[in-house]
Amino acid sequence: MSHSLAVFNQVWKKVNPDFPSNYSFLKDEYGRVYHNELNAQNLVLLFSLLCMLVTNLGLLVFMSFIVKNKTREIAIRRVNGASTFEIVRMLNWNFIRWIVMAFVIAVPVATYAMQRWLENFTYKTSLNWWIFALAGAAVLALSILLVSWQSWRAATANPVDSLKGE
Repeated sequence: MSHSLAVFNQVWKKVNPDFPSNYSFLKDEYGRVYHNELNAQNLVLLFSLLCMLVTNLGLLVFMSFIVKNKTREIAIRRVNGASTFEIVRMLNWNFIRWIVMAFVIAVPVATYAMQRWLENFTYKTSLNWWIFALAGAAVLALSILLVSWQSWRAATANPVDSLKGE
């Protein structure tokens, strides 16, 4: 790049020696034009990660609370022959239902907000359905992982300790 710049300056001095060269790089021009969008991208990413962290911590705490309240029920089911999978499925089903309902509500709102935001640009892109499906699948998978971990811990606990402890 420095060699190209030196050649440019030599040619410029031969062609137009009375005027100094005035140039800028396209990368710098794009950086100036899209500076706000790049900052917005970084902020959205940061706040999205923070929201996911807070949401999953809340889900973890809430699931711990539910498991604590259902400790006796889980122990009785274990004593009566319920498998670990059945208990995990029982505890997960309610959360999966709420997550799916939240996804159904959030997709139209997010689509509307994104379309309004994209109206400000000259060159537009389309919002593909798979973007929302991928985001929903990622949230569902992470939530199921967290909830299943808590459910599995409760389902594999010794039922005798749960029944005689209270």
